[in-house]
Amino acid sequence: MKKCFYLSLAMCIFFTHCFTAEVNTPTTATTPEKSIEKPAVTPEPDKLEVILNNNGLQKLSYGNYSFFRHPSDGDLTPFARTPIFQKDKETRIDSSATISRVLNSQTSTILQTYSWGLISAIYDIHDTRLDITVTVTNKSPELLSNINLQFARMTFPQVPKVSFVGQDPFEFNGGSGAVNAMQRPPVVLVDYGKAAYVVAGNRYTENFTAGVFFAEDKGNINRTGIGLTDISPGTSKTAVLSLCFGKKGDTLRSLGGEFIDAYAHVNPMTLRWPDRRPIGKIFLASSGNGPDQMENNPNRWFMNAKDVNISNDEGKEVFREKLLKYADTAIDALKKLEAQGGITWDPEGQRTGHTYYGDPRIIPDIAPEMEYRGKHDTTTIDAYFNKFKEAKLYHGICIRPQHVTLKDKYWVQEELKTSIERLAELDAKISYAVKRWDTKLFYIDSDYAVTAWEYRELHARYPDVLLIPEWETPLHYAYTAPLQSFSHFGISNAQTPPSIRDLYPKSFIVTFADGAKAAKPDAKEALLAGIRGGDIMMVNAWYVTGDFDTIKEFYAATHPIEKKADK
Repeated sequence: MKKCFYLSLAMCIFFTHCFTAEVNTPTTATTPEKSIEKPAVTPEPDKLEVILNNNGLQKLSYGNYSFFRHPSDGDLTPFARTPIFQKDKETRIDSSATISRVLNSQTSTILQTYSWGLISAIYDIHDTRLDITVTVTNKSPELLSNINLQFARMTFPQVPKVSFVGQDPFEFNGGSGAVNAMQRPPVVLVDYGKAAYVVAGNRYTENFTAGVFFAEDKGNINRTGIGLTDISPGTSKTAVLSLCFGKKGDTLRSLGGEFIDAYAHVNPMTLRWPDRRPIGKIFLASSGNGPDQMENNPNRWFMNAKDVNISNDEGKEVFREKLLKYADTAIDALKKLEAQGGITWDPEGQRTGHTYYGDPRIIPDIAPEMEYRGKHDTTTIDAYFNKFKEAKLYHGICIRPQHVTLKDKYWVQEELKTSIERLAELDAKISYAVKRWDTKLFYIDSDYAVTAWEYRELHARYPDVLLIPEWETPLHYAYTAPLQSFSHFGISNAQTPPSIRDLYPKSFIVTFADGAKAAKPDAKEALLAGIRGGDIMMVNAWYVTGDFDTIKEFYAATHPIEKKADK
């Protein structure tokens, strides 16, 4: 980040982009605010002009275009029903007005005093960039849990397009144009046709938000600001909001690249998984395929096969033989695919009303036939996974962050509300599979509530496994290989998005590639580009499919990463 330059009033005389002098006097409800503005000077093209008063920005213009239409558009002020204070479990909104607002023209600093504390902002302009260093001080006895600060309410000549890492440009006439550092770099590009600017914050490891908020007038007006959280009593928190203005056609990288790189430096990619060969999908059971057979085959093994009977030891022995032959068939398919391994989605089976339980710990209770040993040295489930290991193939399972419990003869998923609970649940499931079977591949289903920070911790605990989450934000790519599906969503899910690779050049996805053989030329090229960049293709592989040859041709054409010799 560029070093800040604090401008004095004397310096402003020599620069086109100048700050307005303001008397250093507190304002009150009965004392009018004062503003002394220099004679108007027509800005040079592509130059930034800023003028301050007691409230904040009195003027903000770039390239002869002024963003303000009303006197209060540049006020520094809390918004969105904040600040919010918390004591124990009780929260309150403090909407009290400022006691005073003071501008120190020599340091270009605005100081606002509230009954609960202070807000100070230092405005520093350098070329086409404005850095605002804001400090919020909490003098109350309560936690300041959230405060959103508006620095500018900006009017544009047309509805702007907003984009950020992991998000293609979209017209900002609703929704959110602000991003959180717990998900991605807090860097937002605003393209308003005439030119573009980047809004960037500098806090990269916490619940911090920067960007544009609250589209008005069908999107022609929005607010530039930040959101700070968790300021303890008697403490302060400082952030820098940078507005970097550029020309028409500038991109997130050209205007905000230094902020994106700073975020990646603070949150580096730690995932190391050099084997990028295909992974196979393996399903042992079926949900909803024909009538229930609760007495003989309650877990619907082998597509709810009628010839499976696990109600007695003889039937369990037959089931074992059938399952191990099934494994042999899958292993043969994986080798023909030249895969690194396969993920078994449902070692717990699939009873009516569920798809994937995602908890190997319940196998003894929900599928005791898997724990059958009979005359053998190992249980059925252990023998199944041992076959993959003996074949020098990675094997994996599906897990979920929900907790499975038995209620009234039904196994149900219970949502876990806190990060601590979800982390403990996933850790326990991974630990169980790693210790029992040396499992290396984990697909995490229905993980919409699991944050990248939770995955960072899991990856730190299990650096030698590959975590494949269903849901992701850009930060997930630092620790996981998120699942995509070319099979379901086409070319948009064929490869790691370019903006993700811009953040983490070595990031990669695992994508369902079933249907690759019949894909159109542009889709095939996208899959090829994905493999060339390090993405992993995943296809059905408990039998040989028509996609195998196509996938192998893709890999051969792209010279994939060298295969690992040993597992």
